[in-house]
Amino acid sequence: MVFAVYEQGMRIHTPRKTLLGRRGIDALQETQNTRRLADTDSDSSHLERMAERSFEQVQNAAVKRRLENLPEQEQDEQNPEQAQQDKSDSPVDISKKALKAYSSTEQSHTHGERPAVSAAMIMSTPIVSAEFDQNLQQGWNMMQQHKVQHLLLLNRKGALMGLVSDKDILKVTSGVGDIELEGRTAAEVMLGDLISRKLLTVNPDASLLDIAHAMLEQNVSAMPVVTDNDELKGIITRTDLLQAMINGQLETWY
Repeated sequence: MVFAVYEQGMRIHTPRKTLLGRRGIDALQETQNTRRLADTDSDSSHLERMAERSFEQVQNAAVKRRLENLPEQEQDEQNPEQAQQDKSDSPVDISKKALKAYSSTEQSHTHGERPAVSAAMIMSTPIVSAEFDQNLQQGWNMMQQHKVQHLLLLNRKGALMGLVSDKDILKVTSGVGDIELEGRTAAEVMLGDLISRKLLTVNPDASLLDIAHAMLEQNVSAMPVVTDNDELKGIITRTDLLQAMINGQLETWY
């Protein structure tokens, strides 16, 4: 499972489509598939036209290319047997060789030489967590001490309860949040009081594109990285995604 939802420390079943609307991803993949099909059709048509040309036309074109391309001519001189074989190939043989070379290149491009970048490769560690019943002042001090913007909230048994950000604390203490202090100080309000939604987590093997899309769809700024066995591995924030893009990993998202 790529994504999972936690509520009151328990993993709950949520359909993938509910968590991640893949409209943008599906549209992108459809566009890529259409473009690839068009490119393949174009190349195949070119090869068919090439096969229909007369032997003399193919030979003349090959001679012209060798005259215009000295490196190729030098290679022919170094390997005369191969050059003679190329000259004796029929138009059909030439077409088959070209198609084989194209297919080999396409297969290499499809599989790619670069490994896919996953959540586990960009997540932040170690994890900074707080207990569910610690107060806002303690939570704020922890964020300042560790220079982080998010705290994972755990209960006394270590189960995931929620996630709070520095913005959540600032909203409450400035009087613009959903919770009214009503004369209470930041030391009298619990971090757990700020949790108003279920916690969305991500599997370590999830792709960056899925993570970015889920953050946008669910309007979250961070997600804990949790295995299928409920083992907490790290946390991914929007900053981590931007850093991955800056480091040149954007081309691996697709």
